[in-house]
Amino acid sequence: MQHKRSFQIALGGIVCALGLVSLMLTGFIPFATYSLPCIAGFLLVVVVVECGAKWAWVCYTATALLSLMITPDREAAIMYVAFFGYYPMIKQQLERRLKLVTEWVCKLAIFNVAVVAAYGITIYLLGMKELLQDMEGFGTFSLLFTLGLGNVVFILYDIAMTRILSLYLLVLRKKIFKRF
Repeated sequence: MQHKRSFQIALGGIVCALGLVSLMLTGFIPFATYSLPCIAGFLLVVVVVECGAKWAWVCYTATALLSLMITPDREAAIMYVAFFGYYPMIKQQLERRLKLVTEWVCKLAIFNVAVVAAYGITIYLLGMKELLQDMEGFGTFSLLFTLGLGNVVFILYDIAMTRILSLYLLVLRKKIFKRF
């Protein structure tokens, strides 16, 4: 039992560190505001598989708190906290418990609420009103168009996460953890 606990702590620490490094890279790669939080979220899939959802929530919480304190790109940190960080755990539960149509309706609802909340926090709490000013040149429907496009990207993200999970389970897991 002690070996398993130390493995969980070590894996959680490594995933938290890699997730934080991924989020810190947004300071060096400013156009990766959305892709690097996605990568940080993908890392939690390993914790969900190897240690369970409880440990993944602990890793998410640690990474989220640290990213809010030290990540140079606040928008990326908020996107991680508001959606990309906890989505691997939510995805697992939805896919286990719901039928396909209900599952996708719930996933899209969670995504849309999270994105609207994240941008509300970013614009109104953090005072980054320039995000709204950037949209003004495209007309009144630009926010809805952007949200719709975000839904398409989210669907691709979800499919990619499923395929990466399959790749991890079938190939990478054996190679990474062959000594354990």
